[in-house]
Amino acid sequence: MKIKIIILFVALNSLYFTQKQTSKPTNKSESANNKIVSLSTLDSISRHNNASMYKWSPKKNSKKIHAFLKLLETQKSLHKSKSIKTIVDLQVKSMLDLMLVGFEINKSLDSVNYYQNKIKTLTTKPELIGLSYGIRSYLQHQNLLYIEAINGYEIAVKLYRSSKEKKTQYKTIQTLVNINNLYGELGSVKHKKEIVDELAQTIKALPKHPRYENLLQLIKIEKSNNLVYLGLYKSALNLLRSIDTTKLDRLPLLEKYFETYHETYKGLGKYKLGELYLDKIHNPKNIDEATIEFLSDDFYIEKLKYALLSKNSKKADFYFKKLKEQTSTIKNYNNEEAYEAYNLYYSSKNDIEKAYYYFKKASEIKNSSKKKIAIERLFKADILKEKELISNLNLLKNIFVAIFLFLTAFIVFFYFKIYKLKKEKINLTNNPTFLNKDLAYFENISNKIKTPITSIMGYLNLMKEHPLDHVKRKKYLNKAYDNVEKMNSSLDNFLNIVNSDKSQITIKVKREIKFNSFVREIVSSYQLNLEVKKIAFYYKTDVLDSLKINFEADSLKIILDTLISNAIKYSATSTSIYLSIQFSEQQISICLKDEGYGISEHERDNVFLQLYKTKDNKSTSGYGIGLPLISKVVEKLNGKIRLESKLNVGSVFNIDIPLELKTYSLFKKNETIAFELLSKKNSLETHVNNSFPNLLIVEDNIEIILYLKEIFSNFLNCTIAVNGKEALKFIKENTFNLIISELKLPIMNGAELKAAINKIDTHKKVPFIMIASTTYDLSGDFKKKLGIEEYIQKPFSKDEIVSRVQNILERSITLEKIMSNDTKIDFEGSHDDLMVKIKKTVMLNLTNSDFNVSKLAKISGYEKKKLGQILKSKFGLSLINIILEIRLQTAYDYIVKNKYPTLNEVIYAVGINSRTYFNKKFQEKFGLKAGELKRRHSLK
Repeated sequence: MKIKIIILFVALNSLYFTQKQTSKPTNKSESANNKIVSLSTLDSISRHNNASMYKWSPKKNSKKIHAFLKLLETQKSLHKSKSIKTIVDLQVKSMLDLMLVGFEINKSLDSVNYYQNKIKTLTTKPELIGLSYGIRSYLQHQNLLYIEAINGYEIAVKLYRSSKEKKTQYKTIQTLVNINNLYGELGSVKHKKEIVDELAQTIKALPKHPRYENLLQLIKIEKSNNLVYLGLYKSALNLLRSIDTTKLDRLPLLEKYFETYHETYKGLGKYKLGELYLDKIHNPKNIDEATIEFLSDDFYIEKLKYALLSKNSKKADFYFKKLKEQTSTIKNYNNEEAYEAYNLYYSSKNDIEKAYYYFKKASEIKNSSKKKIAIERLFKADILKEKELISNLNLLKNIFVAIFLFLTAFIVFFYFKIYKLKKEKINLTNNPTFLNKDLAYFENISNKIKTPITSIMGYLNLMKEHPLDHVKRKKYLNKAYDNVEKMNSSLDNFLNIVNSDKSQITIKVKREIKFNSFVREIVSSYQLNLEVKKIAFYYKTDVLDSLKINFEADSLKIILDTLISNAIKYSATSTSIYLSIQFSEQQISICLKDEGYGISEHERDNVFLQLYKTKDNKSTSGYGIGLPLISKVVEKLNGKIRLESKLNVGSVFNIDIPLELKTYSLFKKNETIAFELLSKKNSLETHVNNSFPNLLIVEDNIEIILYLKEIFSNFLNCTIAVNGKEALKFIKENTFNLIISELKLPIMNGAELKAAINKIDTHKKVPFIMIASTTYDLSGDFKKKLGIEEYIQKPFSKDEIVSRVQNILERSITLEKIMSNDTKIDFEGSHDDLMVKIKKTVMLNLTNSDFNVSKLAKISGYEKKKLGQILKSKFGLSLINIILEIRLQTAYDYIVKNKYPTLNEVIYAVGINSRTYFNKKFQEKFGLKAGELKRRHSLK
């Protein structure tokens, strides 16, 4: 299948064609003079030159553009500085045109490369440089430089994504489509799948884009296209039929849709339908006035093939003649698919000699050196990627070994301390210092390590599940590696504070750092944490970005990391954090203010003590390491730290550190200093699928949040809350089918959350999974008292938590389907067919009070015992309770809809003989008396 890459695709609604054409200007470019030409006139000439490219010859185009460039260069010296940027943009646009024109004239990439390099010296705009790479890649593809073209498109993608303008970011989509087409020509289905996955991810990150629904259709088209490459024509057809054609709002999108249908029907052997869609490609709106006059050789090739496949020799002769006429004027014509069509044509005429001649010509192109080299390079690149992944995995293994050795050493240390106390005949229970301090060490290190290990193991397992998807594997590996680094940092901090008793915190060698870049990099590492909690982070400083200081960078990083991470951790959602850093000739002053939960007056001095736990807020980590550590670091730097805080208002940390800055005045900002917003808008919000079940994740660790979203977003709508209080707010405003909560949370922990949920009628029966670090956390009557049936201990695997979630949802949602007349939730259980049959059977026998479990089992085709086991394991209900639940739910519906005038008639209609028994069970299920419900709805 040959995919055309049209230059309009490369430009992607180019800079020129989106603008309204003006009247044809006088060609001022030919009369370069010293008079100022207005920007609007220059822009008009530029658009006119571009629009005329397809009317004029390449040489005439070249002459016109060069004359215009000469005029622009003259105008740069005549216009004011504010206008020069606009003139430079017009120069760049003209050079983009010359990249195309130059190639048309000499069929060489030399001029293309020359003008692209010129463009790079003129502008830094991602859109313009990205377009230059897109055009160059398009022309490299014409020269069969496949890998070079792919690499160029990939650079364009990076440039488009780096832009702050949404219009430029949007260009990423078509560029990915172009890459996908190139991989198709190289026959790499694996790479096509990777690119389509990346395309889908890119589009789904734009839920508010005005063309979002249209772009979702593009994903389906590209996925169908890939299925065609695999020969899965029926699957491709099913997917194509699910496309909403009313959303195909652009000509390229419509053509792509028709082309994929054409290839699908051809693969299925339905040639009439295939040819119908081939014709639609060239007449996309299927109306006369929309007919496109340009009929390419590709069109005649396909028409000839269809004529041959349908054994219509008359049509075959006609299209063979047309194709010959179309290509006879093209010098050095060399088209593999044309030669394959000629081979088929002459074979049908029994002209073996000519058929063999064109078979050889097609084979020569197919096995051409350029294509072979490209495929070999693609294969070698894959091998290198695999080696890199293996190398990184080995690195991860080594880190795990190091962590294991550390934990082993820690346990040994802990054991010998106990042994020493026993030897000295000290009763452990009478040694609160040991119990409160060293046990706190152990509990804290356990929690600090188990949380990142959970996500590390999870991402490594996700890598195993996608062995050929390099995009996902790289993403998962990077996330796993980030977690390893965070765990190492936690361990280093832990050891530092442990050793601080012996005054072993050492100040490392100073090094020169570019101060503002250093601070911004630290803040950027918390971007996801800020996004999850919707916190705005502001920064200001009184020094220029060019300031460099010679300082102990690791100590400064510990201070800033701790202040920022604590501020985020102990702040509510949708609040702000302000970081101000001021310099003088003698010191650096750091001030961080948050709008968090705050600390009471009687506890302020204690928070800097080793392992002190504030009683005002329930910490996620249990015991404080950060503040005691920075207190020690600041002390070593001969600095001072102060804290001002009020409960439910926030905290302000002030740190002064001696720093001699002789050239201070050179870097002092002269203008008024204002706070700059460093955080970004929330990009983690996902598109809500109204047919998916709703999951509430209550977790304050960003890595666990991202990991759970990664594994559940494909079949659940995920809502995130960072503490129990916020979760309760969401629960009161929305309906959830499942809640997963961490036990240790700030403000309101998981146990307190579950206790509060138990008091909310609409959610008290919603399945609840508790996540804990140890089984000790969930010991005793804890689970029974709160009604927690499911809990998971860290570290947990993806299979474990997904299996639990699916089983719970299958039980609760399928039961909901059974008990209600209608549900929009799209979640299929493993026994859906059986449950539908059971409900149908009960409903048919609803008025029959003698209908029992034996009859139900017989009609369902199961032994009574076996059916009972299935229902008990899947839904926690016995056979008799299933029948009762359906009767009660039906009775509720009858009452609400006023189907019967009296309650006795309702009870009779659902097959229950005893009114007392009915009233008792009805109130147990719905929390109110049937008579009360009847009175409410009788009044309506």
